[in-house]
Amino acid sequence: MNKVYHGFSHSSGVYKITNKDNGLVYFGQATQLGTRAQQHEDSLVKNKHKNQHLQAAWNHYGSDAFEFEVIAVYPDKTERDAAEQALIDEHYGPGCYNIMKKVAPAPGTWSHTPEETRAKKIAAATGKKHSAEHIAKRSAAMTGRKRKPFTPEHRAAMSAAWAKRREAKPLLIDNKMKDLAQ
Repeated sequence: MNKVYHGFSHSSGVYKITNKDNGLVYFGQATQLGTRAQQHEDSLVKNKHKNQHLQAAWNHYGSDAFEFEVIAVYPDKTERDAAEQALIDEHYGPGCYNIMKKVAPAPGTWSHTPEETRAKKIAAATGKKHSAEHIAKRSAAMTGRKRKPFTPEHRAAMSAAWAKRREAKPLLIDNKMKDLAQ
């Protein structure tokens, strides 16, 4: 899979995966675009992608037929949701690999477990504590481990990166995304 980050592999934003052979697209969003691209590719290579349509196309056309491209950078989650939803609304149907027409909640927040079952699980876990044996075992496993202190240069670099990320304005790469921002 060819990956086009436009220099924003460590940013949050909206992306598309395009099948260059037939033109079909898949839209998504991520807080770390480079990591998300790798996750898609890893699951597709292992034949374990959750999107069956995208997996079937990957198996049929091969990895060289696909391109992961950053469309726009949005530090704010609500902006990413809106942009992704607008793209899915525009392309949903025969030309799109997205299965759901509505943007799904973030991973881990979407549950198929009924409320009643969830309430029972919470009630059963409330008040439970680890045994003294378990605590001693974990403590022994951590004994002797030391964390290396960050150098002043490393701290300065991290501070600069976070400052840059906080000040980032949405980067609109695709002309269609400019219309969404207005």
